[in-house]
Amino acid sequence: MRLHLFYFLYYAAAGITTAYLPPYLRSIGLSGVELAVATSIQPLLMIVVPPVWGFAADRTRRTPQLLRIACSGAAIAFGLLHVVGRFAGVAGTIALYSLFATAIAALADSVAVPYARARGVDYAKIRVWGSIGFVVSSWTFSQWLSRGGGVSDAIVLASALMMAYAAASFRLVAEPGSVRGAPPDLREVRRLLQRPEVALFLGAAMFHWAALAPYHVFFAIHLGDLGADPSCIGLGFALAIAAEVAAMWHPLTSRLPAVPLLALAFGVGVARWTLTAFAPTGEMVAWLQLAHGVVYGVFFVASIGHLERLVPAHLLGTARALFSAVVFGIGGFFGNLLAGLLYDQGGGRLAFLAAAALDLVPLLLLVLAPRVARRTAPVATA
Repeated sequence: MRLHLFYFLYYAAAGITTAYLPPYLRSIGLSGVELAVATSIQPLLMIVVPPVWGFAADRTRRTPQLLRIACSGAAIAFGLLHVVGRFAGVAGTIALYSLFATAIAALADSVAVPYARARGVDYAKIRVWGSIGFVVSSWTFSQWLSRGGGVSDAIVLASALMMAYAAASFRLVAEPGSVRGAPPDLREVRRLLQRPEVALFLGAAMFHWAALAPYHVFFAIHLGDLGADPSCIGLGFALAIAAEVAAMWHPLTSRLPAVPLLALAFGVGVARWTLTAFAPTGEMVAWLQLAHGVVYGVFFVASIGHLERLVPAHLLGTARALFSAVVFGIGGFFGNLLAGLLYDQGGGRLAFLAAAALDLVPLLLLVLAPRVARRTAPVATA
């Protein structure tokens, strides 16, 4: 239950920062472009920071210890948001926080996946407790706002949850015998990225994550623009995460082939963002977020499983970190910037329509992947 508690607390904090950090930053005077830049700092650092932590974990075989450092550093750094108010201070604080926070998910997964495998349980049924924590915190805080609470209270609550998951990380240990073989070197990492099936998978996942940027950055703000009650924000996130929990918990999500599941996630994404763009009321937008179960829940479980099949065991820590860097880093950075620019030009409708267009790209990459694999496969000789 230690991992379950850790994921619950970690994603409970994420439920607050994802839903309410952008409105808080808006409330202290950041423009749409400044907001996009501030929320793009973490994805930008994710491009380079997680691979360093992941490679260090694979080399040292001290993943739990590195996880404790990352969690503690993130909790301390985030607390500085209490004392900054200008854009430069906010940006610097988020940058410091991100040097630690961007490593946490991949390091935690590197502890949880071997733990689940050793006990014959689905990793998704451990990770799902993170989704439960996310929905509990975002829904509870939305009710607090509806009863007169201030959006600045989100910073206080997120800080408390970060201190709690930092404390919980000290209870996590590595699974004995979970890593075998010699520690990896940088040449193996380079060869891994040169494999076409790996590169195309990472590219497809990256574009899909970029399409999620308007939801991550402007969902609450878009609902406000529609004149929706603050409770709609919590309802939207609650429905999204409830659907995510259901998708992760369902055994078919872990058992069906990854590529068809990824195609399903990308296709549902196109429909979700198109409908979100044209929905006339906050309530309708909120209910549309039930699609998040497929768009994120199925996508994430299928991606983790696909990575397990593509990558040797001794490189999995590095591979998960590279996944974070490319998908959440590059995809999140450019997705956030594009969403911010489009929001300033045409509001939420334009940003969500662009998201629908972006989700067509990974579908195309999935179609191209088998052809590329056939062309690059070694030719057998008699």
